[in-house]
Amino acid sequence: MNKTVCFFISLLFESFSLAFSQPVNIVYDKASPQAKYAAEIVTKALIPKGYTVSKEKTGIVIHLSSNNKQLKEESYAIAKDGRKITVTGGDNRGMIYGSLSLAEEVRNGSRLEVIK
Repeated sequence: MNKTVCFFISLLFESFSLAFSQPVNIVYDKASPQAKYAAEIVTKALIPKGYTVSKEKTGIVIHLSSNNKQLKEESYAIAKDGRKITVTGGDNRGMIYGSLSLAEEVRNGSRLEVIK
């Protein structure tokens, strides 16, 4: 039993140490109220998990955008390329839905480094 407790404590410590001080930069169209809202959704999910949202492009970059030529209305895609995560919506609603999906994954314990 003592080994089990030690294992869980070390696992908990390791998961917090991986997330703490992990800088994240969220890039979005500052003129768009929908993009600002999407960025706030993601930010609110990241901060309680120990990530720091920064304006510097160090660490992980999350890019929020919409592209109606690639995707249909209200649809979204989340793509990861190295330390860059791109959330693309077919329109602004799709971008928000994609941001909600990413935020839910983070709240459920997925680290940004392993999101696909």
